[in-house]
Amino acid sequence: MDSIQEKILSAKDDLTQKEYELLSKAQEKIASLHKILHRFAECVAALDVYVSHALFVEQKQRIQPEFVPNGTMDIVGGRHPVIEAFLPIDQSFIPNDMHFGVDDSIHVITGPNM
Repeated sequence: MDSIQEKILSAKDDLTQKEYELLSKAQEKIASLHKILHRFAECVAALDVYVSHALFVEQKQRIQPEFVPNGTMDIVGGRHPVIEAFLPIDQSFIPNDMHFGVDDSIHVITGPNM
């Protein structure tokens, strides 16, 4: 008959072996699903971007521009989001209106930090 000590040591070895088998099976299952998991992570990342943009638009009361085929550009209440973000709390950005007609000529020069 086995002693209690032998039973305890044997049970510990059996438990370690069972844990190893379960871990190996889990690793194999995850490895077999890696393409699906990678695609899922990409979708979650894209969703995170869209939700972040939606929250920004809602919190900052932004609207989507409307493009018209006639070549004019009207900006009503235009604001600069970067300048506005860095203004002190006690100052506010004053929105500007702009109209560019078909006959108006405008050139925009941008740089890496524009």
